[in-house]
Amino acid sequence: MVFIIMEVGSRRILHFNLTRHPTAEWTLQQLRECVTGEERYEYIIHDRDSIYCG
Repeated sequence: MVFIIMEVGSRRILHFNLTRHPTAEWTLQQLRECVTGEERYEYIIHDRDSIYCG
């Protein structure tokens, strides 16, 4: 799985990582490394993988 956080307006890649076995904990850690709370984000786009919701 490839995990990418991209700023849509500028198409700038803010963070990326990859793993063979993604988990909810791994995904949350990726978000924590990139999203610091200093900026306001309006959207998150993701697929329907069970690691995002029940």
